[in-house]
Amino acid sequence: SFCTLLRRCHCDAQVLRPTMAHANNTGGYVYNHQHQGYGANEQLVYRQQPQGQYHQQQQPATYAAPPPQQQYQQQPPPQQQPTVPLQQGQQQQQPPPQQQQYQQQQARNEPRYSHDGAHDGRATSSTVMPSNLVQGSNEHTPKVPRQHAIAAVLGATFVVIMTFTALGVWLRANMFVYDDAYVAAKNAEDPDKPMWWFGKSNIVFLIIYWLFAPWFLGAPLVAANAVCSYASPGKTRRVPALILAFLSLVVGFVALALWAHRVVDCGVFWCLGTDTFPKPTPADNYKGDGFRTINGTMILFACIGFSLAMLRVAFAESVDGLARKMKCMYKDAQIGDWILVLFSLVMVVLMWLTTMYMPNDLAKAFTPWKIAATAAAPYECDHDRAYNPDVCPEMKNAVFRTTATRVNSSTVFRLFPANIFFYVYLMVMIVAGAIINATQAYRGYAQRRRFYIIGRYVYVTAANVAGWLATLAMLSLFAVYWFHDHNYRNSGDATKDTERAARSFGQLAVAFMSLQLFPIARTSVVHRVLGTSPEAFLYAHRVLGYGTLIAVICHIGLWFSHFRKLDKRITVLDIPPSVAYEGYTTSYDNYTLPVQTVLTFFMLIVMGFGTLPPVRRKAWELFKYSHMVAAYAIIPSTLLHAAASWQYMLPGLT
Repeated sequence: SFCTLLRRCHCDAQVLRPTMAHANNTGGYVYNHQHQGYGANEQLVYRQQPQGQYHQQQQPATYAAPPPQQQYQQQPPPQQQPTVPLQQGQQQQQPPPQQQQYQQQQARNEPRYSHDGAHDGRATSSTVMPSNLVQGSNEHTPKVPRQHAIAAVLGATFVVIMTFTALGVWLRANMFVYDDAYVAAKNAEDPDKPMWWFGKSNIVFLIIYWLFAPWFLGAPLVAANAVCSYASPGKTRRVPALILAFLSLVVGFVALALWAHRVVDCGVFWCLGTDTFPKPTPADNYKGDGFRTINGTMILFACIGFSLAMLRVAFAESVDGLARKMKCMYKDAQIGDWILVLFSLVMVVLMWLTTMYMPNDLAKAFTPWKIAATAAAPYECDHDRAYNPDVCPEMKNAVFRTTATRVNSSTVFRLFPANIFFYVYLMVMIVAGAIINATQAYRGYAQRRRFYIIGRYVYVTAANVAGWLATLAMLSLFAVYWFHDHNYRNSGDATKDTERAARSFGQLAVAFMSLQLFPIARTSVVHRVLGTSPEAFLYAHRVLGYGTLIAVICHIGLWFSHFRKLDKRITVLDIPPSVAYEGYTTSYDNYTLPVQTVLTFFMLIVMGFGTLPPVRRKAWELFKYSHMVAAYAIIPSTLLHAAASWQYMLPGLT
């Protein structure tokens, strides 16, 4: 969300701004610009006049563009017409109508201000380069009419009011209240396993959550868009941006202190030692603590990102100047690229280390005692000697098996095969892409070659083919582990095989979704390291998206087939979902099932029908914003719903 804000405030202006060649005193240059979304090539001739202004001449759209190597052609200087003084009584000759229209257009497109506030003195065409997006201008976004700005302010005010109203309702709801009779009966059956998670078994939970989450997280976005749309450049924009940045940080840390204070007190990743963090008792009131911790953490990171976006708006000139100075410090541009490569590798390794001892279920296990218990749990996977075969991560006939290393008395590192496949794949892609991008001897792998496939010519590179083969190999090994090796605590009969396939397709959908995040990460270091661009790899996002949709549909269909075999009727609108089975009603201990089910059907509609070419081309903004809304909803719910999903989505989200 906040990367989108940064693009709206600054980066879109860089895309819309054509890189006009600077003309010298002796002539000009020809720049061939192709409008985005129109496809008409226009030849724009910039010539420097004696007054120091750039005049732009627009040629017919049927002009044939020259080859790329001849794109910039030096033009002869314009011939100066001699100035003839007017005789007494002689009237000045009016220019022809076409020239008058051109002069009026130039007057309308006169730019406003430059960096120092003075007149910029360059005339541009509004269809190619808006007056407030000219080179050197400090206005990073187009101006909007005053009535739109007023509407944005009123909308932001309404959102803020609804935010705190919904937040108050959420805090007063106390959704984690035990049903005393039900809990007492369950605890009497098995005193060693007391119930820790039981919520309201009705739709109230879902309604309150949807009232709370979108409004609260949407308020900063609406306010930021209002600031970026109508605020003036310079100091006028700086004051409201700094105020919003400060308020956002306050809200984020308050949410963290209210909901995540237990796990923050021990530093999250350092909540180690079962003696320091023992298992709580019912009197400790840990009901829903993991859920509240995750929500508070997400709000904090969202507010931090919003604050950074506002600081970028407030100090745009200073940040740009600092970036230019840092860029000039490197005589060789590859030094900065290799620093990014090293940084990316270090981050991937650190993320991998966290997956070795942290709980895989964030919603239920993100508490200090659960982190400590998971990190210190003894590892035993010999099915003949294990005290409980269910603790073995793999089946008895598994191809790939987990290995463990005890670091100390409170920490055991577990190398899960699926995590090895995923993170080694990421590191290989980073190193190989950096070498191909930086080494002159291997540049041939990046050259485009034409292949005739299924009735059309396709242009690919050897690097593309190698990357797709590596991705296919990783996904194949990933599928072998989850479909064949992983132990889902079942006996292997026909009914359980359906459940096994359903769970495995869910993990495969998470893998596809995780890989989808990399091609479209416009502000990520991934494309800088690999020497690519989001536009060039948009096709990869589509291909991986098809894989996600297929895996999700199989996941849902197999689960309903599994319930049909068990003769169970699940009601997905109850929280937790109730299941009618053998004449009595019990409750699943998983509130994420109904939320994920509703959001998945919404995602299938938006990302299935909304991405069809007729919809995408004729209603592109509808496609774009509905796509973003569906993604922003399904990613957090997937992190809460799918076990181990955070371990694979963490690199793409950061």
